[in-house]
Amino acid sequence: MAKRKSSKRASARPPAPARPRPERPAPRAPSRSTPARRWLPWSAAVLALAALSVLAGLTLRSGGDGPGGRVRVDVADLESAASLGDKLARAGVVRSAWRFSLYMSLLGDPGAVTRGPHWVRDDLSPGELVARLERRPGVPREKVTFPEGFHRFDMAKRLGERGVCEPGAFLAATVEPALLAELGIPAPSAEGYLFPATYALAQDADPRDVVRRLKAELELRLDKLRASVPDFPGATARELGFSRHDVLTLASMVEKEAQSPDERPLVASVFVNRFRDPTFLPKPPRLQSDPTSAYGCLVDGARLASCAGFTGKVTAEIVHDPSNRWGTYRNGGLPPGPICNPGERAIAAAAQPADTKYLYFVAKGGGKHAFSATLAEHNAAVERLRELRR
Repeated sequence: MAKRKSSKRASARPPAPARPRPERPAPRAPSRSTPARRWLPWSAAVLALAALSVLAGLTLRSGGDGPGGRVRVDVADLESAASLGDKLARAGVVRSAWRFSLYMSLLGDPGAVTRGPHWVRDDLSPGELVARLERRPGVPREKVTFPEGFHRFDMAKRLGERGVCEPGAFLAATVEPALLAELGIPAPSAEGYLFPATYALAQDADPRDVVRRLKAELELRLDKLRASVPDFPGATARELGFSRHDVLTLASMVEKEAQSPDERPLVASVFVNRFRDPTFLPKPPRLQSDPTSAYGCLVDGARLASCAGFTGKVTAEIVHDPSNRWGTYRNGGLPPGPICNPGERAIAAAAQPADTKYLYFVAKGGGKHAFSATLAEHNAAVERLRELRR
């Protein structure tokens, strides 16, 4: 039997382990951001900035473009930004009502605007205008000088010219009963209590605050005067029964009559002697001061026929008009109140007049007067002056 060839089978090797394949990172989720979306926040910021720039440009151009004239604007209680913008636009203070209203809403405070009269220029930027309307600290100030003898009408005009407050608003403040009571002024107006001096006053100031400031200065000067007149208003006032108000009234007359400082006590003595001297009749004495009648034309001119067309010159009709309650030719005693605002020297002269016998005086030129103790001497002085002027 033939032997089978044995075929050797290659011994089966165990299969080689599979090489681990490097793990591939998990596929990322597809990004939802597109280039356009990535730029959206930047685009929005740029657009917002551009909008703000345009808005700022519009509002910053909302101020006035006038020549710098001053305009009165009366602000009511709780004025809204819109109504305020309309009011200012109608007055010509701003170019665009809605632009200014927008500026006021963004950068101002309608609730902080001071009610009452405002005296503003028509060329202010919106920021300057808002600062004045809100009467913020730091508003520019004006140096204002009131000469001795200025009455409140003169003061009102000067305040208006300097941009401090509107003349009519100041005059209204000088007769406001509540303010007069607050300041202890026993008169229908603050005339005589507004001390003439130099002040630094804010532009578009509250007229009542200006009155308060001038009255406070008077009190400071009276305190100073008490160093020389400890019992102010003084012995003469007590003798004649004059109040402090009467002394200020007399001082205002002295201020208007005496141009030369050294004549103030002499002029005061003439008026005081007319009260004292029993031979100077009638009583109360006729003080016969032209400036008192002129003041009547300022206060009551509208109802006085003699004051028609009054320009400051005193006529015989004005002086002798029985309807002029300020006249001291027809009416005896002091006028109803001061006729101007006297300075320190005039007040001192009224409190301490010179010791004389003079009852008369007449202007002789150069700001000087001729003083006389009797009517005969006075008439002779008047005649001499007439001869010199011929």
